[in-house]
Amino acid sequence: MIRLQNVHKSYRKNGLVTPVLDVPELEIPVAQRVALVGRSGSGKTTLLNLLSGLVKADSGLVQVDDEDLTTMSEAACDRFRARSVGYMFQSFHLLDGFTAVENVELGASFAGRSGPRKEAEQLLVALELGERLHHFPGELSIGQQARVALARALIGSPKLVLADEPTGALDGETANTILDLLLKKSLEQGVTLVVATHDLEVAAAFDRIVRVEDLQ
Repeated sequence: MIRLQNVHKSYRKNGLVTPVLDVPELEIPVAQRVALVGRSGSGKTTLLNLLSGLVKADSGLVQVDDEDLTTMSEAACDRFRARSVGYMFQSFHLLDGFTAVENVELGASFAGRSGPRKEAEQLLVALELGERLHHFPGELSIGQQARVALARALIGSPKLVLADEPTGALDGETANTILDLLLKKSLEQGVTLVVATHDLEVAAAFDRIVRVEDLQ
């Protein structure tokens, strides 16, 4: 279960305070697949980062599986994220000097799991990248890079998978493929899935749509 109450987040720069997100209340049940929608700058990515522990709220409750991320130490947040969260970043964040399977394997090693090579290979094969296991990101198409990023988010069976505009940089056909794979794999693994998107057609494929502006 995800629960947010009276959450406020601002950013400070050069003495100026810019409010970014206010969430009086939000609950997401286990295994629900949720699309966060809203205009650019509405706080979608900030909300994902709060749920992952990458960013801390200024005040309020951010609770994931009975753990309050707002009051956690940085070290505890790192352990929580490694153990429980898979994150598919908007720009994928693949490491250029590592092959596809190594990029996915690193996702598991960050969680403290040993011997994840077989699982990494199985995920990539399931995502139709069996012939690209040992290719570097620069040798892959954008759509193939997206699949590697998806595999890295799913490895280790995290309880919570977050994805920031996972189809934003893709053409229509590739975007549909990645969306289908993301929904299918999250359902198979029984994870809670929260995706930020500006595309209402993408959002329509989810169990629930949350308009970030309506939370505030």
